[in-house]
Amino acid sequence: MEPSAYFTVERDGTFVPTDFTRGPWSVEACHAGPPTGLMARASEAAVPDKPLVRLMVEITRPIPMSGFRIGSVIARTGRTVTTTRIELHDDERSYATAEGLHLAEGEIGPVTSHHVEVLDPDDAVPGPFPITPTHDEAAFGDSLEVRYVPGMS
Repeated sequence: MEPSAYFTVERDGTFVPTDFTRGPWSVEACHAGPPTGLMARASEAAVPDKPLVRLMVEITRPIPMSGFRIGSVIARTGRTVTTTRIELHDDERSYATAEGLHLAEGEIGPVTSHHVEVLDPDDAVPGPFPITPTHDEAAFGDSLEVRYVPGMS
């Protein structure tokens, strides 16, 4: 019977992708979505008392269909913020890393609101957009040039 999951798990903790994870670029590489889900799950398991609110994933090479493991560590822990580092790897190399941000739940109190003036597009006037360099030209030399091109808006 064909598995109906993205992965099967071997006794040593290796995740073996099924055909559901195969990516469109190579028959030997996974689409990044399902492995990213595993990385999110690992981050959540590492910090069960604080919800995962952000996961930043860096894919450094194609994720192999041959299988991989997931490692996780708590990088920083605090009263309200905890961060995790997750690595998707095999015995030879790393394929992706992630950093998870976990925030403690709690009451934030009243949230004030301020009036924001909404601009009317009909009040706009034609002309160049006033872009001015905000860098130290001595530090950047000739590496940055800002020009206004007539007719472009």
